[in-house]
Amino acid sequence: MIDHSKQDRCTYADYLQADETTQYHLLMADSLEAGQAIWRLQQPDVVLVNVDLPDGNGLFFLEMMAPESFIQKLPVIVLMEQRNEQTIIQAMKLGAMDYLIKEEITAFFLCHSVNRLVYRYELERENRKLTDRLELALKSSHIGIWDWNIDTNELIWDKSNCELYGIFPADFQGYKTWEKRVHPEDLPLINQAVQKSLTGDQELVVEFRVIWPNKTVRYLKGYALVQRNAEGDPQRMIGTNFDITDIKQAEEDLRRSEKIFRQLFEEIPIGIAMVEANIERFYQVNRTLCEMLGYSHQELLQLNFNEITHPEDLALEAPLAAQAIAGEITSYQIEKRYRKKNGEYFWGQLKTTTIRGTKGELLYGIGMVEDITNRKQVEIKMQVSLEQEKKLNNLRSHFITMASHEFRTPLTIIYSATALVKKYSDRLTAEKKEEHLTNIIKTVQYMTKILDDMLMINSVDNEKIQFTPEPTDVIGFCENLKQSLETKGHHHIHFSWQLEQSTQHPSTRLIASFDPYLLRQTLENILSNAIKYSPQQNSVEFYFTQEPNYLIFQISDRGIGIPEEDWEDLFQPFHRGSNVGNITGVGLGLVIIQRCLSLHGGQLNFKSQIGEGTTVTVRIPQERIP
Repeated sequence: MIDHSKQDRCTYADYLQADETTQYHLLMADSLEAGQAIWRLQQPDVVLVNVDLPDGNGLFFLEMMAPESFIQKLPVIVLMEQRNEQTIIQAMKLGAMDYLIKEEITAFFLCHSVNRLVYRYELERENRKLTDRLELALKSSHIGIWDWNIDTNELIWDKSNCELYGIFPADFQGYKTWEKRVHPEDLPLINQAVQKSLTGDQELVVEFRVIWPNKTVRYLKGYALVQRNAEGDPQRMIGTNFDITDIKQAEEDLRRSEKIFRQLFEEIPIGIAMVEANIERFYQVNRTLCEMLGYSHQELLQLNFNEITHPEDLALEAPLAAQAIAGEITSYQIEKRYRKKNGEYFWGQLKTTTIRGTKGELLYGIGMVEDITNRKQVEIKMQVSLEQEKKLNNLRSHFITMASHEFRTPLTIIYSATALVKKYSDRLTAEKKEEHLTNIIKTVQYMTKILDDMLMINSVDNEKIQFTPEPTDVIGFCENLKQSLETKGHHHIHFSWQLEQSTQHPSTRLIASFDPYLLRQTLENILSNAIKYSPQQNSVEFYFTQEPNYLIFQISDRGIGIPEEDWEDLFQPFHRGSNVGNITGVGLGLVIIQRCLSLHGGQLNFKSQIGEGTTVTVRIPQERIP
């Protein structure tokens, strides 16, 4: 590094030493003379030289290096305090490979420029070695040789050289033939290169096209050396030509392949992003990924994969990404959600692979994203269907178990009572016969109730029962329901009410619009449960009141209560509380209540405590009828 500013030298040194991808051995010089000495002794890979030095112009360093370098471009980066186009052009002409404006230099920019130059320099050096080897190999192959006498302008070709130009030796007519066969667009380039070799110390190296008599175009590469007299005047130029058409075709194929790759990269219906090693943000993204996420190309280049990933899915990818970076795996594939610019999410399948250098260092990560939202939706629907089928199977199994249990016992009772009456009819008293017949009737009624409940649920589910409101006296409706249930059992139901601006009186009436059938099914099942799960000596509280636009029914008992672990499945068909013991039941009452309330647009809430009882509150929308 040749720069008179100690502060700048230290700053640039810090930048380079901080680069984790490359190790640098830095040599410093504060003057042109010191820099030249280091160059001759150390032959560094890269030189950073300021054009403004105390003891001369830094461009002189390029002039000094040129004869000592065996490649056309020198491994030199020119540093300038300010941009000067003339100086830049002059530096490039002298062989500099790059230039940097000091005020624009950043750590990343400097490291990137130096690494790129080193890579390019090494590539050119390797290319030179390969070229030398190729030349040695071609000496024993078909290489054309030519000899030009500058003083007499006599041009001599050997047979191989004539073949390279597509002519027979007998048709060769010196310079005239050469000029006729060279592509017209390349003549000025060749003449300029020849003049530089004649006036300077450089050998002639030139690539050009020739047109054969059959109009075939071939690419040739020529090398030549100038022989000079004692005064340094050019006397003779001797050179070789060889066909590089295949090489040019390969280069063209490579360019075409790169173009095709670029088109595929942009047009393929899969989102693609490239991430450079040690750089958090995207290095390159294609059009499809931009369209998927709703970002412009420039907007997306400011983001990274984490910033477009659903927060809940970050932990899913993190360990895989860490393994890929560490080299433990070369690729991975996951399904995750991506966040669009508008905040929406979509499902994508990410396939990630890593690209490493010859030393195993990580260069790039490539991620390919395919939108699988539709597939995910199908999978979710299938999962829901499977869950529903599973529930249906469980329900069917539960129903079979329940039916076999709930129907077997009543049928046994009926069979036993019938058999006794039939076998001992002549011996049984009238009272005993009546008792057996009563048991049969009650058992049949119990079984009929189970079947009616099932049919009720099925009718509601199949929309065979419609919501049909009609003007009804609420107080009278509740009184009739109370009396009907009391006659069936041994419990007392205490009914009370509180109306808006009214007191309890036997003649009190409140006409409201509701479906009496659905409401009776609802309240009857709640009251029946309260009676069933309460001791016989305890009464059930049945209370009615009003809220604006609502009828409120509240039923309280002091029974066994509902365990909290049963609350979630309380309204599932055939589900019964875990503490019901031997109390008969099917588990359909609350299902009927739920279906009826749904048709009625009503709501149900309950409070329950084990051993202390349950309070159920029903709210029904209503329209008062004057």
